[in-house]
Amino acid sequence: MVNAVFLRCIHQNDVCDGVDDCGDDSDERNCSTVACSNGNRVLEVERCDGVDSCGDSSDECNCTDTFHCKNGR
Repeated sequence: MVNAVFLRCIHQNDVCDGVDDCGDDSDERNCSTVACSNGNRVLEVERCDGVDSCGDSSDECNCTDTFHCKNGR
C-alpha cells in the first residue's frame, strides 16, 4: 500500500482572511496585522470591514468610504 499525499491549493483571496482554509492554519500565519487603541492586534483584512474586531471600534476609525452621522458616530 502506498501513502498518497494530496496537495490542496486555495485561492489567494483566502490567505490571511481569518479562516483556516488549509486545516493547519498555515494560510493564516505571517499575516499583516494592525494595532488597536486598546493594545490588541487584528488582521489587516479586519480593518474597516464594518465589524468591531478590536473590541473598542478603533479598527473602524479613519476609514475611507465612511459616513459620519450627525450624532458624532
